[in-house]
Amino acid sequence: MKKILIILSITLGLVGCVSNYKEFENSYPKAQIISSGPYSINVTGYNPVSEELIKVYIETTFGQSLAFSDNAMSKFKFTFVSEATGNAYGTWRDGTGFIQIKDENGKLVWAAEYNYKGGTEMSSFSVRTDIEAAKLTIQRMYKEFNR
Repeated sequence: MKKILIILSITLGLVGCVSNYKEFENSYPKAQIISSGPYSINVTGYNPVSEELIKVYIETTFGQSLAFSDNAMSKFKFTFVSEATGNAYGTWRDGTGFIQIKDENGKLVWAAEYNYKGGTEMSSFSVRTDIEAAKLTIQRMYKEFNR
């Protein structure tokens, strides 16, 4: 019985610690989001040295569906923060990514958030830096964008 209570406690404790995705209610149909482009990319809340790498990664990933241009009036904003977290058994990366896509008039057409919890996933063995956490977050958000 004691083992069952321990396993149940651990399971309930991990439920709030898993990676999760949230798309906000005011999203437009995908066809309208695509036609509102091209988009300029803005990366904030991130390691300034790596911003260009993340911009290229966004353009490569989301560029399969959206058009991008440096001087576009429509905006694709990616905000990302990440930190190393750990305990007596090891360290891992956690991160939160937020995307806002706005048309040329500044109207929000799509927004989503992804919370990456590396300690609860097998990916934590390969995601060791903030760049790797950001790339994984972008990949997963793009997958959800295409649903």
